[in-house]
Amino acid sequence: MPRLLRANYDQYKKRIETSSLPSVFQDAITMTRRLEIGYLWVDCLCIIQDDELDWDTESSRMGQVYSGAFCNFGACAAADSVLASFGDKTHVIGDVGLFVERDSQALYLPAVPVVRKDHRKLYYAYTNLMHPKLALSSLMKRGWILQERLMSTRSIYFANQLGWECGELVTCETFPNGMPAVPVTAPWGNVTTPFKINNLLERSALHSSQSSNADERTEMEKKWLCVAERFQSCRLTFENDRLPALSGLAQCFHRVLHDEYLAGIWKNDLYRSLLWYRSDPQVNLHIPSDLYPVPTWSWASAQGSIRFPLAHQHCLKFDEEQQAFTLLETTLSGLTRDPFGRVKKGAIRIAGHMRKGSERRTDTRTEASEKRKYNDWYDGASSNGDTFHLLLGYSRCIVESSRGPLRVLRGLIVSPAKSPSQAYRRVGMFMHPWPPGESDMDIFHEFVDFNLADPQVTITLV
Repeated sequence: MPRLLRANYDQYKKRIETSSLPSVFQDAITMTRRLEIGYLWVDCLCIIQDDELDWDTESSRMGQVYSGAFCNFGACAAADSVLASFGDKTHVIGDVGLFVERDSQALYLPAVPVVRKDHRKLYYAYTNLMHPKLALSSLMKRGWILQERLMSTRSIYFANQLGWECGELVTCETFPNGMPAVPVTAPWGNVTTPFKINNLLERSALHSSQSSNADERTEMEKKWLCVAERFQSCRLTFENDRLPALSGLAQCFHRVLHDEYLAGIWKNDLYRSLLWYRSDPQVNLHIPSDLYPVPTWSWASAQGSIRFPLAHQHCLKFDEEQQAFTLLETTLSGLTRDPFGRVKKGAIRIAGHMRKGSERRTDTRTEASEKRKYNDWYDGASSNGDTFHLLLGYSRCIVESSRGPLRVLRGLIVSPAKSPSQAYRRVGMFMHPWPPGESDMDIFHEFVDFNLADPQVTITLV
């Protein structure tokens, strides 16, 4: 793969032999010329790869590059290693069968639920849709591509069939007038709604003109967490790209939220954003701090898929969440001039209720664990020391138990850090019943005698 380096910078400024480039680059040049566009951006040829200053400067501008471009090319076939170019249509959709002229957007795909024992799945009558295949392609599993797809005004995807997407429509050769409706929703609308930043920022998940500004803000903050979840399921070649790869998107959300950005978290949404867990704790979650100095309380310190439970909580069995801690101070030091990029260190000082805990683990990958109402989720295979349960908030269950009102407590599992004193690092999160029932008394014992009027302690999370 050719790369722009300091050693070949002067040479590349004069000329790059097209024949020396991979087929996918040559195809991109051909398409650009046919569209009569004068410039083509290729990351590895437009950013000096061995110049850290140039990389930091240009990576902070990638959002502008994507949003300002006329069109974005996605070589899904090449990314899947099926072909070395944009795509060779080995699978051609022939005119076989009965065809009816009909607006595809008015077509609702019939679906049949199949249930057998514990198996339940929804099968659609026609599955050759571009959207799900695009999401599953290797290209869309790359971390940098998420921002690229969201921020580009229009995209063309080269896979087993041609697909294209803009702010209004996502379609393909099979359905050139738009995808049929699918009864699945997403944070930006229906699952067939184009996955573009304007649909995230402008479309309220409440779908109501009566919603208040506070409601709109909450929905916007939840959308950011959904973006973070999707990003965490992608791969990065270099872990220290985790924050830079979302810098452009963070800048867009900042223009709407007008909030302080703390290593992937919005300050006004700290409670909901601190509560995340990973589905596979058997693999060490946190990246070594000497390689990637992101504070442990940030989801950006994690490797692998994560989930923010409060970003998806639409259950009517719980009242509104109540925050049970006070934020006293935040400190964050960046490695570059980009306030949305890499960080050197970060800490938050809070006052809250903390109890000595005991370590208990369950395999969160099992179906039974997914159905558990209460749990302790650990970030890695071992916490390496004493652990404490730090309460962040609670909600009251509308359906009362025989013991009276039941609350659900939520918070972080923390462990003393090596330095500084009174500093703790995050090692997990918890969700406990309060007061616990007789069957839960021994399991969730940390807050058995807890009272909200109890004095709080002040700690620093690093």
